[in-house]
Amino acid sequence: MCQKSASSFGFFSFRELTLEYTTVKGVPFLSFRNAFVYEDKAMRTEWEIERKFVVTFVPEGLLETRQSVTIRQGYISTDGERQIRILDEGGKYTMTISQGVGHKRQDTPIAISAEQFEQLWPLTQHMRVEKQRYRIGFFGHSLMLDVFAGHLEPLMMVEVEFDSAMNSRQFLPPDFAEFEVTHRREYQHVHLAKFGLPDSLALASCHY
Repeated sequence: MCQKSASSFGFFSFRELTLEYTTVKGVPFLSFRNAFVYEDKAMRTEWEIERKFVVTFVPEGLLETRQSVTIRQGYISTDGERQIRILDEGGKYTMTISQGVGHKRQDTPIAISAEQFEQLWPLTQHMRVEKQRYRIGFFGHSLMLDVFAGHLEPLMMVEVEFDSAMNSRQFLPPDFAEFEVTHRREYQHVHLAKFGLPDSLALASCHY
């Protein structure tokens, strides 16, 4: 076993981050400990304010005329409310360090290449989310309607991002997505990736 600094990857920089590197039958494995992001000129930290809702039905014609984007999202490290995840959103690749869950979260996104994404993707095995995302205009807001695939089918959720807490509180969701799960841990993406469909999904489906 040996330790490598994050700078050996050449595309992101951390302080107080330890990478433990081992090989099992010639296959490399990396584990992350004490991940605290170091902010430099290439990185920025953002506050993300969002609300999440389970889609209880899809109105006729809502998705048929819209194009979707395929999203692959995987978690490299999870430590309480801190996660390191990688994302492929229709060919746009990022690594993000997130702190917090629920209504308000602190994100530090870092652009990575397709090659870097594919090198890291095996590290997310058993902690992945794959879905199709549709963007829908709704009274000045952009709804992100996600249709989950694989072990998370038939879950569908709507996410809405806001520029202020006040706008978030004033938002009224569409009638097809009134079951709010913003503060329910089992509907956080990291929990879905690790544990699959929530037991409460059946209750959401019977909400009406």
